Amino acid sequence: MRKTVLAIVALLLCLSCFDAFAVVTADAPVKINGIHAISVTATGQKPFSAKAPENLGRPSVAVVLSGGGARGLAHIALLEALEGRGIPIDMVMGTSMGSLIAGLYCAGYSSGDIERLVTENDLTDLFTDILETDSQPLIEPFSHTRSNILSLALGDAGIGDTSGIVSDRKILSFFRQILANVPDDISFDDLPVPYRAVATDVATGDYVLFEGGSLVDAMRSSMSIPLVFDAYEVQGLYLMDGGLVDNMPIKYARDLGYDIVIAMDMNGSSSVDAEEMHSISGAANATFRLVVLNTIKDQYEYADLVLVPKVDDIGTLSFGDPQTVIQRGWDEVERHAGTLDGLAAMFNEGDLDVKDPYRIGVYFSMESSSSQADVPESSQIIESTSGTKDALSTSRLNLGVSGSSEISTVFDGQTPIVLKFLPTIEASFFEKDMKGTDWDLLVSAYLGDNLRLGVAFLYPLDDAGDDARFYFKPDFSMTLGAVTPLANRANPQLKDSMDFASDLKLGVKFTDGMRFNGNFGLSFRFYALGRTIDGSPTSFSLMPVLFANGIWYGGFEDSLFSTTGIRVDFKSSLGFHRNELTYTMGVSYEHNIPLSSMLCLSFDVLAVTSREPVEFMSSYTRFGGWNGIPGCSNAVYVRDAIILGAAAQWGLGGFIPSFLVCELRGGWRSSSTAFSISSASSDSGVAPSNAATAPFSELGDFDIGIGVGYGLKTPMCDFLVGIGLCIDGEFSLYFECY
Repeated sequence: MRKTVLAIVALLLCLSCFDAFAVVTADAPVKINGIHAISVTATGQKPFSAKAPENLGRPSVAVVLSGGGARGLAHIALLEALEGRGIPIDMVMGTSMGSLIAGLYCAGYSSGDIERLVTENDLTDLFTDILETDSQPLIEPFSHTRSNILSLALGDAGIGDTSGIVSDRKILSFFRQILANVPDDISFDDLPVPYRAVATDVATGDYVLFEGGSLVDAMRSSMSIPLVFDAYEVQGLYLMDGGLVDNMPIKYARDLGYDIVIAMDMNGSSSVDAEEMHSISGAANATFRLVVLNTIKDQYEYADLVLVPKVDDIGTLSFGDPQTVIQRGWDEVERHAGTLDGLAAMFNEGDLDVKDPYRIGVYFSMESSSSQADVPESSQIIESTSGTKDALSTSRLNLGVSGSSEISTVFDGQTPIVLKFLPTIEASFFEKDMKGTDWDLLVSAYLGDNLRLGVAFLYPLDDAGDDARFYFKPDFSMTLGAVTPLANRANPQLKDSMDFASDLKLGVKFTDGMRFNGNFGLSFRFYALGRTIDGSPTSFSLMPVLFANGIWYGGFEDSLFSTTGIRVDFKSSLGFHRNELTYTMGVSYEHNIPLSSMLCLSFDVLAVTSREPVEFMSSYTRFGGWNGIPGCSNAVYVRDAIILGAAAQWGLGGFIPSFLVCELRGGWRSSSTAFSISSASSDSGVAPSNAATAPFSELGDFDIGIGVGYGLKTPMCDFLVGIGLCIDGEFSLYFECY
C-alpha cells in the first residue's frame, strides 16, 4: 500500500517509538524476562545461548545496544571508547538499530569501519525507500504522472497487498553486500565476536532470539516495525520488531552469566511532553514510546553501566548527519569516562586488548562467500534478488496529483509578467480476472486541461508463468474540454472551446515485469471541435491511425529526483486525415549516474516530430518548462524539437530528503512554422500548414537555458522550486509537484 496520509502518520509514530532488530532460534520451552521464547539456529547449533565463557582468567563482558533508529548511530561511539580503553568484548546483543550496529561489529568490522560505512553511504535513501508494489500499473510512454496520493490493493484477504509501506529492497541489497564474507548458515558464536539479536513472533507474541543462521536475516527481521515494514519470514516464522518484547536485553545478558554488562539506551532520555497529549497523533506517539520504555525500565539495575545519550531532538529517520549523532554518543561517553576507566582497571594489563578504533577490521581478511566483498559506496547498491510478481497481478485503486506553476516574462521592458497554474489529477482502478474470467479491467480518469475517461480490457495471449506477457488490449476513451491549443490552460490568451474527442484502440500490450511496457495496434479517433485555429465553426474529423509506443526502465526511480538508472520512451504513429498523411515520431532518453552517495549527474535527450492536424494538441510537444529549456515558458509548444541536457543533483539529506539541482539544456525547435501559445514568442499565433513535410524539416531556432532548483522528496509527492534563464532573456520561476 502506498503513502496515504494515515499511513505516513503511522510510519512516523511507529518509527519514533521502536526501531528494533531481532534474534531467532529453535523451539524450546524457555522463558526470557518472563516471556515465552523460541529460537532459530544454524545447523547443528544447540537451541538457546550457552552460559557466558568461563575460565577466561578475567571478567567476561557483554555489550547491549538498544533500538532507536538514526539515534542508534551513537552506539558507534561506545564501541570506539571500549576499544580505545582495551576493555574486551565477549558478546554484543542488540535490538533494532542496535542489532544492526552489533551485527556489523560482530562480523569483524571495526568501530571505525562502521563509522565510515554510515558516513559514506546515504542512509536516508536506504531507510526511507517507500514501497513500490509490483502490482502497480506501468507508466505509459511520455507520461510524467504517478499515483502519489493513494495506491491501495483490494482483494479477498482484505485491503492492501503488503503489511508495510517502506521497501526493504535497498536495505537488503546493502546488507548482502557489506556482509558478503559471512556464511549464510553460521553459529553466531563463531563470528569474530559472538552476536545475539531480538525479534517478536507476530503470530504468538513470543520472544525470538537469533543465535545462528543468516546474519542478514537476523538484522532484517529486527527492523520489521509494524505498519512500516512487512513481517519478515524466517524458517516459517513471521517476525516483527524486537522492541515489542525487549528493546534492550540487559537482564538476559546478565542471566547468561556475564560478569560485566555495559548498555547504551537511545530511548531512556525520552519523556512525554504534556503538550503531546493535546492531539491524537501526539498521544499515540507517547503511548507507543511507553510500550518500548516498559520493556527496559526495570532492567537498568542489572547493568554495571547504562549510557543514555541526549538524542531527544534527533528524529528517528534523521540519517542525514551521522557525525552529529555519533558525537552525541561521544558526549555521553565523556560524561562517564571515569566509570569506563574504572571498568578498565578491573582487568590485568595483560587482559586489556587496546585497539585502534579506526583500524581496518578483520572482516576484510575473511574468505569471501560472495563476489561482493568491499565496503560499498551507495552507487554500488544492487537490486534485491527477491522475486517479483506479475506487474498486473492484483486489483488496485490509484490516485495521483501533479502540478506545474510558473511566473514568466522576458527582460525586454514590454512583455508582461504571466502567472500560470497547471494542476492535474489522475485516478485509476485495476481489477484482475474480472468476475472469474481471464479478462483484466482498467478504468482511468484524468482531469487537467480536459476531462478524460477511459476503459481498457486486457486478455493474456500466452500462458507463460514469467513476467513477460502479451495481452490483447481493446481500449476506449473520451475527452471533454480542451483538445486544441486555443483552450490549453498554458495559453495566456485562453479562449473557450468545448471540444469532444473519442478514441477506440484495438491493440496488443507487452510487459516484461516492471522494466518494459509497450503497446501497438490500430486506433480510430473522432474529433468534434468547438473552435478551430483559423476561427472556423465546429468541425468533425475521423482519423484511422496505426500506433506503437513503449517505455523501458533500467533501475530507474520514478521521481523528480531519480539518482540511478536509465529510462527510454518512444512513440510513433501513422494515419490519414482528410486524405493527408499524418505521423508522429518521438524518443527520449534519460541516464542517471551516481558519483557518490550525495552527488548524481544526469543526461537526457529528446527528439520529437509530429505532423498530425494542426488543430489538435497532439500535434505539438512542450519545448519549455523545467523539463524543457529552463527559462523558456512551459507554454511554448512546437511540432519539431531536439533537446540535449545535463544536470547535477546534490542530496542534502534531512528527515525529509532535500536536493539542490542545477541543469543546462539546449535545443532546436520549429521556427517560422511553429505554433507557440507563449505571449513572449514572436511567432505567437502562427499556424503551420497541414502539409506532411519531412521529419524535423521545420527545425530552425536554437535556445539554451540554465536552471537552478531546490526540491523536497516527501512520502506523498516530490516538490521543486526553480529559476530558469534563457540566452534570449526569457525568465521563469517554476513550481513543480510530482
